[in-house]
Amino acid sequence: MEEAPEDLLERLAQTEKLVVQLKDLIREKDAQLQQKETVLKEEREAADAKLMKLKLQAKAKLASLNKRIEELTERGSPLPAQTVSEEQVYPKVGRIGLLKTC
Repeated sequence: MEEAPEDLLERLAQTEKLVVQLKDLIREKDAQLQQKETVLKEEREAADAKLMKLKLQAKAKLASLNKRIEELTERGSPLPAQTVSEEQVYPKVGRIGLLKTC
């Protein structure tokens, strides 16, 4: 059973049209994916910069506190005690209970 040449040409034209549509869809999806990747990369870089800033701030704070401890130790002053002991913050909580709350 052979198809008429007109039918074959029509099927060929429809197939080519579908191929063009699929190629366009693929290009569109690739562009969307590229855009999303760019946004994610920018967000990642911003998050990394923020994390680096926080790490530097924490390091500076630690250095400041260490310097303060050193100054107090050199003067012979006792280190300031905490105003609230751990028992007051976590009353009657065993070590395991304390770890679970952290």
